[in-house]
Amino acid sequence: MTDPYRIDDAASARAVPGTRRPRPGRRLRATLWGVIVVGLVGNGVTSLGGFHPAVSLCFGLVTVSGIIALIVHHVRSR
Repeated sequence: MTDPYRIDDAASARAVPGTRRPRPGRRLRATLWGVIVVGLVGNGVTSLGGFHPAVSLCFGLVTVSGIIALIVHHVRSR
């Protein structure tokens, strides 16, 4: 039977104030936000710059895909 009052190294490492466990998916979330920002900027530049509408549409699709992927990542990591 395990002793509930025993102090081991793993429990004491978790209880140290000021230390945080690395959260999985932070790099993916940052990348998705970067994709969204690049898509928004590209869409704005191509819309105002007189480019072919297909180019602007491609940037819009990239933006929407980034938003959908960010929402899916958020729902799965809850």
